[in-house]
Amino acid sequence: MRILLLLAPLAAGILAACAPTVAETRSAEERQARDRAKVSRALAGLTPGQAQNCLSGIDRRTARVQTIGGTLLFRVNRNRVFRNDMNGSCATSAIDPIFVTQTPTTALCRGDIAQLIDRASRFPIGACSYGDFVPYTRAK
Repeated sequence: MRILLLLAPLAAGILAACAPTVAETRSAEERQARDRAKVSRALAGLTPGQAQNCLSGIDRRTARVQTIGGTLLFRVNRNRVFRNDMNGSCATSAIDPIFVTQTPTTALCRGDIAQLIDRASRFPIGACSYGDFVPYTRAK
């Protein structure tokens, strides 16, 4: 019983150390707000269409890809952009990773896994999966 009484403060301290601080929480919320604003600016003037399971019919090698937090924007041309909100730990505000995806087809689909590679060290730093692909087009 004494051991439990002695270990209780230690366990409480360990758990408290794992919790984010108020400053960390505030910083994360501010970063997310900045990312949402950047995505809104990047998609300004474009109208969202119906979400698609797969991104096919475009040349992914020539499409410009912009990473904003956990959102990828595949810019096909100035009138067409596909938005993908990644699932998992792909919030990349502080870094610019390389996304490596292996797909069995030529399409990139919801649920496909992207491995994130650090550009400098070339080490894997995380993985996440693609969500729905939402097309945004400029009204004519």
